[in-house]
Amino acid sequence: MAELVKATPGYISHYSHRDPVSRSGVTISYFESLEAIKTWRENPEHQEVQRLGRELFYSWYEIQVVKVDRQYEWSLGGGNCYLTLSPQIRRLVIKSL
Repeated sequence: MAELVKATPGYISHYSHRDPVSRSGVTISYFESLEAIKTWRENPEHQEVQRLGRELFYSWYEIQVVKVDRQYEWSLGGGNCYLTLSPQIRRLVIKSL
């Protein structure tokens, strides 16, 4: 699925994490627009994998479609700080002193 979602027009990035013990996990995907999300949601291969997931793996899952108004990032050691503004994707890089 990672390569398939990357090929979706309007795809920005994604992040996945799964707990090795509980197998509980989350995948967060970023797209440029609601239209791009719709394109991904309606992709036939994606729909087939979702169907198989419901039949073979999952008893429950949740999907949230949210808008990121601001995003801040900080790292120990004086890394860069990023601020993402909506609706256009803009990044402001602030060098630490």
